[in-house]
Amino acid sequence: MFKMDTGGTYTKTVSSVDPNKMVLINPIDAGVPSTPGAGGRDNVGSLTVTSAQPLAGTVLEYVQGQAVATVLLGTRGFTAADFDNAAYAPVIKNARFGRFTGVQVQNVSAGPIDVTVSYVGTAGACAGNTYTDTATGVAAGTSKTFVQLTGQSNLPANCTASATITATGDFVALVNEQNQTGFALAGITYSAIADGAKTTKVSAPLFKDRRSGASTGLQIQNVGAAQATNVVVTFACKGAATFTAISNPQTIPAGGAKLFLRPSTMPAGTFTAGNPFSSNNVNCAVTITGDQPVMAIANEFSDTTGAVDDTNYEGFNLVP
Repeated sequence: MFKMDTGGTYTKTVSSVDPNKMVLINPIDAGVPSTPGAGGRDNVGSLTVTSAQPLAGTVLEYVQGQAVATVLLGTRGFTAADFDNAAYAPVIKNARFGRFTGVQVQNVSAGPIDVTVSYVGTAGACAGNTYTDTATGVAAGTSKTFVQLTGQSNLPANCTASATITATGDFVALVNEQNQTGFALAGITYSAIADGAKTTKVSAPLFKDRRSGASTGLQIQNVGAAQATNVVVTFACKGAATFTAISNPQTIPAGGAKLFLRPSTMPAGTFTAGNPFSSNNVNCAVTITGDQPVMAIANEFSDTTGAVDDTNYEGFNLVP
């Protein structure tokens, strides 16, 4: 069932899907309008899928009208295990290097909920500051999009931040990052990570420092209630060199985040003297530990602007 931001409800029923097979559901097949309409968002909303058997699913978004797709955004479908009244988004942007984000929150409760998005600035004009956006009365099954652009959010321009999303009932959420007009076409999507998944240890299996034309930005968010003073990041790397790099303990404010990008050029003192990040042109497996719960997003991008689309994934929270 599709529930659109302006109130429209559309249903698509598939009578039978064989075991271990899939079906493609397109909004147009359910009768969802292909244009924004008078409401401005008649064709934007949320989807809930139900079945008599267990399901797994993905959501894919692409640019219309291209013979060869240049941008593809994707994330997994949510299940009841993801339902929570708090979730975290380590990477949020307003007009930062030509990018901005939108946080879409779907109410999976039985009644209306109020939603608060609390931001902690990590870089740019907002660094070290906090901001809040709110929405009230988000109806059951529907979604609310918080767009991080000036005039639509309290987050200022030229800002990278992290976000904590809370509500008066259970929800799921995702983050969509897009290019601003006039900048290279690009986009990524990731799932906001539910509060129930938080731990003090995170794994990021693939991290690149200028390897095969790509680098990774690893944004680590402190999702605990207090300042973290002992976040340690360990990189096990291979490629042009084989080494293990261990960061000095990092301090991250509650709700805030720390970025590791091209560690071979990060400031002196980032890594221990005995375990420096000694070379670029490497692939690394990353393990993060903290004295507060942490979460992370890994965002891989081309070292040549616009050469290929960006990719990203959520870090895996582990039992310490």
